Amino acid sequence: MSSNLNLPPFPWSQDAVSSNLDLPPFPWSQAQPVATDNSVGTQFKPAACDFNGTLFLAWATQYQNEPSKCASSFSFTYWLTSENGWATPTSVALSDSSMAQSHTSVLVVFHSELYALVPCSSPTSSGLYIYKYDGTTFQESGALDSTWNTSVAATVYHGDLHMVGFDRNNGDRINWIISKPDATTISGPESFLPSTATDNSTTGNMGLIVRKGNTGLDELVLIFLADNDSRTVLENTLVNGVWTRTDKLDERGNSGVSATSTPDGQSSWICFKKWHGYSNLICEYDAPHGCWTSNYSMGTADNLECWNEAALIYSNRWLYIIWNMNNTPQTIYYSRRPLSQRSMGSWMGQITDQSVSLADLSIPGTHDSSTYHFSGYGILNSSTVGPYVVCQDMEYIQQLDAGIRYFDLRGGYSNGLDQTLDELGLTVTKAPLGPLSACHSDFNVGLTFADIFEYFYTWLSKHPSEVIIVQVKYDQGENLNQKVSNDLYNMTFQNPLWSLGDTIPRLQDIKGRIQLIRRLPLPNIRGSQGKPFGIDATGWPENKQATIEGKIVGSPSASVKLLIEDQYQIDGDGSVAVPEKLQAVKDFISQVPANSSAGTWCIGYSSFVTNGISNTPRAYATDPINGAPPFNAQLEGYIRSIGGTGSPAKVGTIVMDFPEMPSGNLIQAIVETNDLIK
Repeated sequence: MSSNLNLPPFPWSQDAVSSNLDLPPFPWSQAQPVATDNSVGTQFKPAACDFNGTLFLAWATQYQNEPSKCASSFSFTYWLTSENGWATPTSVALSDSSMAQSHTSVLVVFHSELYALVPCSSPTSSGLYIYKYDGTTFQESGALDSTWNTSVAATVYHGDLHMVGFDRNNGDRINWIISKPDATTISGPESFLPSTATDNSTTGNMGLIVRKGNTGLDELVLIFLADNDSRTVLENTLVNGVWTRTDKLDERGNSGVSATSTPDGQSSWICFKKWHGYSNLICEYDAPHGCWTSNYSMGTADNLECWNEAALIYSNRWLYIIWNMNNTPQTIYYSRRPLSQRSMGSWMGQITDQSVSLADLSIPGTHDSSTYHFSGYGILNSSTVGPYVVCQDMEYIQQLDAGIRYFDLRGGYSNGLDQTLDELGLTVTKAPLGPLSACHSDFNVGLTFADIFEYFYTWLSKHPSEVIIVQVKYDQGENLNQKVSNDLYNMTFQNPLWSLGDTIPRLQDIKGRIQLIRRLPLPNIRGSQGKPFGIDATGWPENKQATIEGKIVGSPSASVKLLIEDQYQIDGDGSVAVPEKLQAVKDFISQVPANSSAGTWCIGYSSFVTNGISNTPRAYATDPINGAPPFNAQLEGYIRSIGGTGSPAKVGTIVMDFPEMPSGNLIQAIVETNDLIK
């Protein structure tokens, strides 16, 4: 059956279709201000550089109470090792208080030292001022003359520092300068060979990178905009000491170009502002074909549009994009994306030890997995009910492709209720029951279990390395609990794709199959007696965390242990509920290593409801509340602080609402805490 939502296939983001958040395309993270209080803005493009594995960021400090002017200082920060954002900015006063930054600066590492090269001017003088980082702040170490009072780009190539800028007094021709062969520090003209005026001109920011060429040798590549009305993106490569045109992209920019590459030069990217627009556009170098890909946009939401083109920088397997917004006070925002993208459709096949118990894996799951399909099925005022019923946007195949392996199915029947829903003014009358179907509380979402299982069977046929876990409960009271169990048994007991054992299996033993966890009684129909029917979770705790012991058929003295976190009802509004639930999930995760090692399967729900504002699943999972990041963003940050690629950890099975939002990376963060093949 088709979904009521028209969603693009994973991994493309959902924001253009159904999200109430403004997001860049997957897998870029949600755009965030560098300062959480939105207090940091700048007039020029920020400068960024990786220094000894730490990402540094610098920008022109705004004049107090007058954001359109620069103060006589620049500011810098760095990415925290905790992965929780940026350090508190530090201001660096210029040595001449009459000076202010006048163009885009650059951060560059030369002979293991970090330098900030800052174009500055005053009413009487100008130049490029050189600052060196001393481990705490930047200290001035010299200057170049007014020729270099221009937007600059710099990088190190074959051990030499190369820098480019454009000369306003010489037809905007691009100047190129190289450090002297014996230079080990940068302190002024004495550190450089004489500059060269090239045959090219521009009036915008430039990108200068080292890229692996078609011959396997490193190339120094200059990217800039044509100095004419077309503003075409151009590429020159240094060939035998001469800048040679190697590409004219079918792209047009605006204020300038940014460029970055990986340390080995195998991957490189450029960013430019849309011609006659404000969006950041990105192209990646297609090395096998020796050309740049067509651009894609970072989005057109208010916080994604830029004053200058964004800075691009690679650091520690992440690609960062940092820009000043097209607003006043030109707030600095950033987004980032991981470059070690695993196939989330086959991550279980990448587990190092295939004999591992499912209890020892970190598994992403979805709460009320079927609710993406709800469209007010049989209910007149579905626009009122919908926000409270829907907990997912992705369809089942999308969820599986995204890495979800644990599915929370709530069963019921059309016409399975005989009660009045006073608060909605709706009455459901008693009538013949329909087929076993997915529900959320009293509401049928319009998908039968048969439909859902067909999705699973089809997907598993193409992904034999994977395991699906299905947890089933009855969600329309108690009166049909036994019928749900019996109907489920009839649908599964003869199907070899179902693993109906009542102990926790090893991954290798049920690959390509579905493990059942039941919050239902054992079936009581003919032929079912004395047979296991999935892992027994009938002792599921009510609105709390607890360890339960499921019965094992035929072994009265044995049990299977499950640690469950399911505090789903929290009093108070979002400012109270979000921290309380987040702490409950953190406490649960802290207990996972010891419990899973003892054979206990740890299953934690991050979903919850409250009686306060905002009180919908989407609002709590994906919206900032009282200035705090969204719940899912905070959960992702916490999980990444525990472990990740190359640093395995155990976080258990985490069952979530809207896990693809806001960053697009929460599911992968959970998966990457597993011990995966590198």
